[in-house]
Amino acid sequence: MFTILKKTAEERGEDPEEVKAPPHWTLHDLRRTAASGMAGIGFPPHVVEAVLNHKSGTIKGVAKVYNRYTYAAEKRQALDAWARRLEAIASGAPTTNVVELAKVRG
Repeated sequence: MFTILKKTAEERGEDPEEVKAPPHWTLHDLRRTAASGMAGIGFPPHVVEAVLNHKSGTIKGVAKVYNRYTYAAEKRQALDAWARRLEAIASGAPTTNVVELAKVRG
């Protein structure tokens, strides 16, 4: 059921049998996870907030009044990157583009 979470716990040296479902879970947790995930892969707060359709945040004051840009392209990039991250997690694929090179024997 929690295969990935248990595997991660085991890799950290923790007891995988201690991994339990959260006591209270809501759909809002998915928004929080997506926002944290997009920030974690490098998207700036104003783009993450635009994805979440938040009106307040990092753009304030005069900039908020005059800046009517929708950030549509940036939102698409953030959502596409987040989708790739989720696909990599779900498939067990590496989440990095770093390839380990073979060691040269000599």
